Amino acid sequence: MGLLQRRSNRHNVQKLETGTEISWLQWHPKGNVVAAGCEDATVWLWNLPSGNTLNVLSAHTMTSTVGLFTPSGKQLLTASIDSSLILWDPRDPSPIWRSPIFTPPNWPDLDPSEHGITALAVSPNGQIAAVRSAGGQVKLVDVAKGDQLATKLAGHAEGESVEALVFVDLLNGATGGNKGVVLVSAATGGKAFVWDVATGRVRAELSHSEPITTVTAHPFPQLHLVTTASADSTLKTWDIRTGAMMGTHTGHLGVVNGVAVAPAPGGEGKALVSAGDEGVSLIWKI
Repeated sequence: MGLLQRRSNRHNVQKLETGTEISWLQWHPKGNVVAAGCEDATVWLWNLPSGNTLNVLSAHTMTSTVGLFTPSGKQLLTASIDSSLILWDPRDPSPIWRSPIFTPPNWPDLDPSEHGITALAVSPNGQIAAVRSAGGQVKLVDVAKGDQLATKLAGHAEGESVEALVFVDLLNGATGGNKGVVLVSAATGGKAFVWDVATGRVRAELSHSEPITTVTAHPFPQLHLVTTASADSTLKTWDIRTGAMMGTHTGHLGVVNGVAVAPAPGGEGKALVSAGDEGVSLIWKI
């Protein structure tokens, strides 16, 4: 059974149930709706704080592995180990489109461990999605139509697992299109590539000595910065315009599993907050 519990002042004030195991959660950009993908291939949406079920979406055939609202909040993208990517109007139980990404339609040789979608990112303008397969492939998809883009992203070695996908708009929407939009993909080979979305060209290569576990983009006005976390116990901050490393952050004793950019203690500037395998979070002012 999938169960979400909303708490206030440490007391349970809301219980949301799906009837099956929940594999992912995603908040609406405005914060009043939560979506959940489930092991039985359904996607549930609830209104908060009422807890009312808004919709149950059923078009995947296997476990839904990841989902994201588009930046406008008007649409929802969901993906599955059945290799399908679906765009929804959250108010409508019928998909806007459903597209098989890593297999032909109704392919009898579907292998979820190879063709299943395991990661998803959406560009800041909501026009492009990046999807990763369990086998390590990365493809770009036109969000409006569901068509795969011709842009080829070839850089990670065969057999590597791509662990993170992050879009960055270096021009902060100034052009209204995809000029200046890059995708950062990080993998178990210890490298992250910065791709020009329009051309597929590698703009920069970022390296650790061990697998990269995650990447986080810095907010405006430092849109040119990302920080990578790694199994080598370090975090590194990079200028993705040039690939220059701006700093190395040390202190963890094992794998660094997560990193976020937050207001610095005292409210002045920004800080990096990291989470390590040894059960420790560290904070660096940047």
